[in-house]
Amino acid sequence: MLGLHTIDIDTKYWKKVFDNYKKEKAPKLTGKFNLNHFWQVTGEEKDYLNSIFIKLVPNVYWYFETFESRAPVSLHNDKNIKYNDEYDVYDLQMYGVIIPLYWTCKTPYTIFYDKYTPRKLMYKNNEMRYVDTNEIYTYSQDYTYDEAVLSFNPKNTEYYKQYADLKIFDVYEWKVGTAYIFDAGQWHSSSWFLSSNKINEFGNEYKQSINGLASIKTDKDGNPFSN
Repeated sequence: MLGLHTIDIDTKYWKKVFDNYKKEKAPKLTGKFNLNHFWQVTGEEKDYLNSIFIKLVPNVYWYFETFESRAPVSLHNDKNIKYNDEYDVYDLQMYGVIIPLYWTCKTPYTIFYDKYTPRKLMYKNNEMRYVDTNEIYTYSQDYTYDEAVLSFNPKNTEYYKQYADLKIFDVYEWKVGTAYIFDAGQWHSSSWFLSSNKINEFGNEYKQSINGLASIKTDKDGNPFSN
């Protein structure tokens, strides 16, 4: 279930979908200079993607976005915290997926690190922070850099200090016709895919993908709730 999958996806069709979204929908903006843009996948395109990924991760329903990135994505995870509703206290087992479509930069990679947290974190304001409270999560102590990690985010690139004291858990090399499914609690980031060591507000290098998230309610022992 987790890891690399070969999928049959018409990238020319999805490039047209992507371009239509860009013309017709206002994006969600993130990243430095707001250079990373997301558009929610809806309608029959969403249903089609769900029909593919329900076979790979049963019993979940996916949320998908098209994603155009002109700035490397910082260190983060995508795991939401425990939820309460009227009847239950439950955890969410969450999954993410990356589906590469097109890029004008050097080959992108998504790097997964040897840190896992069951609550969403993102590197911002020079620290790893919980998204819900902005509380700092300290993970670097020795500030040493693993050579394998630096091969994807080299020294002197703008974000490399984020990766102090981290080791690689897995690496996904982007290839059209593949998808990578991961546990959303695993820390990850993009590789430094830009030619320059600094992010250029007016740069023309970018990558495009479909990204997805899915979740299933579980009890405190990780067993799925039956519906």
